[in-house]
Amino acid sequence: MKKKKEDSLGHKILQALTQDQVIELLNEIFSSQEIEEIASLLANLDPDISSTLHLYLNSEKTSKKPEPKVVSNEKLMEEWRDLWGDWEEIIFNAGDEKGEYVHQDYHWEEPYFCHDDVVEDLENIAKKMWPLVKKVHSLDIRGDNDFEGALKDVSSSIQDLPEWLGADYERWMVGLVTTKCFLLWEWLTVKANKNSAVSFVKRIIEVDSGMDLFYLNDEAVIEFFLSLPDKARKEIYDNMTGKKNARLWKPHLDSSLSKWYRIYHGFSQFYAPENFLENCRNSIDEDWEYGLPLLEHLIKLKDYAEAEKIVRQTCSSYLDYRTDKPWEPEQSLFIDFFLNYHGISDRKPLTLLSYWKSIAKGLGQKERAAALDLQIIICKKLFRWDDVVNAFKDVRSLSYKDLASRLFHQWKLYILKRNIQRSLREDIEAQTTWIYWLLETGWDDAKDNIWFEKQVLQWLEFLLENPEQFKRQRDLIYILSNDLAQDFPFKKNYPKLFKYVLNYGYGELTNKSRIAWLKRMNGEKFLPLLIKCWKKNIECLVPDPSNAHNSRYHDHAHWMAVVKELNPSLYTNMINQWKIDHHRRRNLWAALKEMDLPF
Repeated sequence: MKKKKEDSLGHKILQALTQDQVIELLNEIFSSQEIEEIASLLANLDPDISSTLHLYLNSEKTSKKPEPKVVSNEKLMEEWRDLWGDWEEIIFNAGDEKGEYVHQDYHWEEPYFCHDDVVEDLENIAKKMWPLVKKVHSLDIRGDNDFEGALKDVSSSIQDLPEWLGADYERWMVGLVTTKCFLLWEWLTVKANKNSAVSFVKRIIEVDSGMDLFYLNDEAVIEFFLSLPDKARKEIYDNMTGKKNARLWKPHLDSSLSKWYRIYHGFSQFYAPENFLENCRNSIDEDWEYGLPLLEHLIKLKDYAEAEKIVRQTCSSYLDYRTDKPWEPEQSLFIDFFLNYHGISDRKPLTLLSYWKSIAKGLGQKERAAALDLQIIICKKLFRWDDVVNAFKDVRSLSYKDLASRLFHQWKLYILKRNIQRSLREDIEAQTTWIYWLLETGWDDAKDNIWFEKQVLQWLEFLLENPEQFKRQRDLIYILSNDLAQDFPFKKNYPKLFKYVLNYGYGELTNKSRIAWLKRMNGEKFLPLLIKCWKKNIECLVPDPSNAHNSRYHDHAHWMAVVKELNPSLYTNMINQWKIDHHRRRNLWAALKEMDLPF
């Protein structure tokens, strides 16, 4: 009679040894056995175990590594069930109004539900599922492998939250890999059941439109359908073209922005190339990206005159919501339209500029081609100052001095705006900042380190005697302090200044090029006067306790710790005045005491 699992020798050994000891035991057993003995052993094992071990033993014998992560079918299903368990945990947490997906930025603000976190957590699980989908499906084990139902369960859980959290006000796109897992599982099911590719499309559209809070990732759907086998793509394309006005397709094919129109458009490149380019031409005004393949085609034909019309139309479509004026490469920077608020953009607009440069060269427009080359370099290497300045100098050497000077001035202003992250009242104000002067040294040979030193020292002398200006221009002071701290012991000497002031919102502004250029200009010479400015004017930056919100004074205590570090006598004077003005603010004195500050 077969022993119970817990009574077996194998189970007892597993309980008695550590994982490392079990590994050592198995290595010794297999290394001491002859091939025939191992073959005999494997013949008596479960086929799933036997086939898995065969893969590893053969790879050891041939000195070849096995396929990535070879596991038994039972082990695979164990991992798969664990992943669905993680998914179930997200479903549970998504319905908890006090759970991890409900955020509250500040204690005085209303909490809100964060869909992005749910989508991200589902995506992380999907990334682990993706390599397993085909194998799991091939085992014909259905169980809880219902991606549609799982997504709907997340939606239902979220919809159970209180209405005031605003969790179900709009639909959210699920992640790329989450969508790919669902699509692959559905496609494998279609093939296993020998259903048509059209039935697969209908199923995906039905699920996509039927979910309450989520919808499938557009890029994943487009990529998946365009990568289907040729026979399936042709079947779907014929159905699209033959039934374009049918209820299934009409709402999806009426707009070139629809993912299904993009799929239809992608199919036409293979099955009706004569219509593909015409579709591109007709869709540019709605979506500028349709202009790119048409431009590529016209450039290959060397039809530069027609290509110039299309590139202007395409550029106007790209800039449609950004500016109401046509963009001229020689007049203004493209970077203003290229980067979003977070400094992120895709690379397709650079392809547009590259095509335009080829067109300009083909038409003999040398200055425009030089301007476009400069625009591309700025977009690619915006914060690599040496590379950008060298590109400007190259354009200047081509006798396009006005062009280079005009765009270089705009680039300096752009860099300054990105560094200090605030609007300057007028152009002249920008030209009186140390970052602008630093950029000038790379352009004008007459403006060397002596000239730069003079400008910065005069500015610091002015701030030393004008506390209000020191306060107004504190962002420039913060950046200069952080930059100089990279190579000099400024931070070590004043740790509280850097902990409580300079590490809040300004640390990320440090820039390798700016730091390198400042060092090149002997920036260490500014430290003594910069420190004097801090010591003399720190008082004007300390927040007034009278304006504290809800009697919270931790920030005030932090600032006073900085004052004490920089200027102990000033600290004493301020504390004495606070004893008169704020003696009733018990929380203020408690916050100071918590920081071990004397009073």
